[in-house]
Amino acid sequence: MDTLDAHVEVSRKAHNAAEVKAGLLDILLKCAGLDEALRKRSAAQRASGVSVRMLAP
Repeated sequence: MDTLDAHVEVSRKAHNAAEVKAGLLDILLKCAGLDEALRKRSAAQRASGVSVRMLAP
């Protein structure tokens, strides 16, 4: 296994770790204000009569 393959494998495992996913979600929702932006967008769509759909994970 060369260096690039090893790096890719370790990175893949880290990105798939539950703790990493939870941390990224926490950053996006709290620190980046994504939760508030999504809430505002949803409210605006409901007010304009646009149907809001959920994206599959």
